[in-house]
Order: sequence, then structure tokens, then C-alpha cells
Amino acid sequence: MVLGLWLPVFVAASSVAVSSAPWVLVGSLVTVFSPLVSAAALPTFPVALEKRTLEKRTLGFNWPRIISGRGESKSPKNTQHNGISEELLAKFNLYAGYAAAAYCADNNDSPGTQVTCPVGNCELVEAANATTISEFENTIKTDDTGFVAIDDQHKVIVLAFRGSRSTKNWLANFNWAKKSTDLCDGLVPKVLEAVHMHPDYSLVVTGHSLGAAVATLAAANLRKLDSHLANVTELYTFGSPRVGDETTAEFLTSQSDKSYRITAGNDPVARIPGVIVGYKHMSPEYWISNNPNSPGTQDFVVLAGTYNKGGNSGKHGIQVATHRHYFGPITQCLSSEDEGGKRALSGG
Repeated sequence: MVLGLWLPVFVAASSVAVSSAPWVLVGSLVTVFSPLVSAAALPTFPVALEKRTLEKRTLGFNWPRIISGRGESKSPKNTQHNGISEELLAKFNLYAGYAAAAYCADNNDSPGTQVTCPVGNCELVEAANATTISEFENTIKTDDTGFVAIDDQHKVIVLAFRGSRSTKNWLANFNWAKKSTDLCDGLVPKVLEAVHMHPDYSLVVTGHSLGAAVATLAAANLRKLDSHLANVTELYTFGSPRVGDETTAEFLTSQSDKSYRITAGNDPVARIPGVIVGYKHMSPEYWISNNPNSPGTQDFVVLAGTYNKGGNSGKHGIQVATHRHYFGPITQCLSSEDEGGKRALSGG
């Protein structure tokens, strides 16, 4: 299926063998999984894609309209209800911890170690003694960073992506050019190996902000590989921007009922790029209407539809602090290293 995406999934040509069908996506956002892949480890998969041309757009930046999405009519499919279960809330807390841990440098360059957060914002992850089997950092084009971990306590394999920290990340954030493109079949041997070794475990893909957007596309790719991955892959995103047009949003929505797009209050990142330039969200949205640092079951509104103004999309102000606080200070991880000495990880 050819989809209009804001976020490209670029797999290095040296790492993946595919057919001659189009597969490299728009611009430069992410080299997905290439640090984890060796050419010898990868099989060749035929790519059969339904082609559809999408209009290229030139953006005129009118920030109030782009962020709020005003001027777009409400979808007749939109519905909403209040509250979630205690079980689902517990999962949101756990996977927000994994998304927070992806910001911590010690989890990005030392595979085979326990996942930790020096600032104490992933206590549930640390209590589970989750251990990484692969870590990737500073990939070629856009500084994509994260890890693959095994959590035996919860019987999950976790693929977590970091949000924006570096200049490369932020340049990728503002690459909004919309073009005809493909949602390609990214291959992750480490993930596939882990799934094979733990067939009764779920595969969880998670991230915050830019990491949430990358996680959305990664989960879509994994679900396309085979029926088992389609059944076991769960997606939990926190403060994700929109990643594509209506066709993209409908495709992502239809793939699985195990996708949880969590937004909070007046988080402006979850409203960009705006619907006025053709972008939509996958459904449903789990909107934290109150107390994003420590929400209860009744602080959530569950909204269906690719553009439902009953939640975050209906807000028009900008509260950047909200974007940085999902189940605690999700971006507040500090480490002792960076490219020039001391590294401080923050932002989104």
C-alpha cells in the first residue's frame, strides 16, 4: 500500500535485500533498525505494493491553524467514552517507563545489561529486571536511538525508541514534506530472534514524541511480516505527532486492536502536523484529561476516529510542559556521557 507519511522508514541498502519495488520513504527521519541488522542475517522478501499517488504539498506555515487543525469537519465515525480498566492503566504505566528509559544513555550503548533510569522515572521497569539484548544509538541519518529488551516478569519483548534530543532529531521533526511513498518491510533480526526464543511473549513497541512516531511505523512493519507477529505485537505511544494522511491513519487503525495512542491535556506535539495539511491520527486515542503525571482510570477519555475534537485535537493552546510529563517526567533522564563530554537528555 502506498501511503502518505510524514515519517520515513529508511532501511540502509547495505542491510536489507528487497525487490526493485519502491521502498525508501520520504525525506530523512530514521534509519530503522540498521544498527541491529547484518546483511548476511536477512532473507529477501518480495515487496508487493498497491500503488496510489498522493499529492505533494507545499506548506504555508500558519501555526495556529497547523497546530489546532481548525477548519476540518468532524468525522461522523467519532465516538468517545470515559475511563479505562485498572489492567490497562497498569500497562500504560509500565510502557511509559520503557519509553522514558529510551532517553537514558546507559540503555543505548551497552547491550546485555539491565534497563535502568538514573533519575528514577522507570521504577516498574527496573523492578522487572528487564535486560537489553540489543541497543542502538546515533544512527546515520537522524540519530535514532533505543533498545530491544526482554522482560521475563511481564513476559514481553520491548522495542523502545527515544524521542528528540539531538539536532538531527529536530531537523527530522520539521521535515513535513508529504510525498507518495511506501510503508516498507523493515526487518529486525534481533526482534525476530527474540520472538522465536519466546513464542509465548508479547512484542511491545513503544516511544515518546518522535520515538512514538517511529514506534508507530515500526509496529506496522512488524505486523506485516507474518500472522504471529500481527497477533502478538502491541503498540503504546505517548505524545506522538501525526504520521500520515487519512489512508495511512485508516491502515494503521485497521491493522490491530492492540494499538494504544496516549495523549495528554494540551500537548501541542500530538496536534502536528495539522489536519489542515492533510494529516490524521490512527484510532483510538487515549486522552489523559487530567493529571498526566499520575492519572487514574477515570482521567482517561477514549476517542475513536482519525480526527476527533473531543480530546487533544480539540485543544488550541500550547503547553509544552505537558508533552514532557506522561506518567511522570518521561524525558528527564541524565547520563554522564554525550558527544562532547557530559550528556543531558531532555526534550521530546
